[in-house]
Parts: sequence; C-alpha cells; structure tokens
Amino acid sequence: MFIVKFGGSAITDKTRPYTFLRGRIAQAAPALRGRRAVLIHGAGSFAHPHVKTFGLTPTRHRLDKRPR
Repeated sequence: MFIVKFGGSAITDKTRPYTFLRGRIAQAAPALRGRRAVLIHGAGSFAHPHVKTFGLTPTRHRLDKRPR
C-alpha cells in the first residue's frame, strides 16, 4: 500500500486563487497505476485566500506553559 501526499503548492497555483493544476496528478498517475494507493492532498490556492483573510497563520506554542 502506498500513501501519497501531494502538497497544496504541488497541485495548485498559489498565485491564482482556486486554481487546480490537473497535469501534476496526471504526471504521477502512471507510477501508481496498478498499485494500491491512497492519495492525500493539501489545500494550496483553495485555502490560502481564507488563511490570509482570517489571519490563520501557523503559530508555535510551548506545550509546557510554566515559566522557565
């Protein structure tokens, strides 16, 4: 079993919102043909406009909140 993850920037054009690059998955399809595989994908240009609008940028938090 193969688990294949396509990052959002690999399958979308992040400079143009809501743009799927069909050719990217088609290029990988022959390598997976006939194999049991699960495809996981990122959101890329479908999510980035919302991330910007709502300020949902990744942040790092300490799990241990006690002072050092």
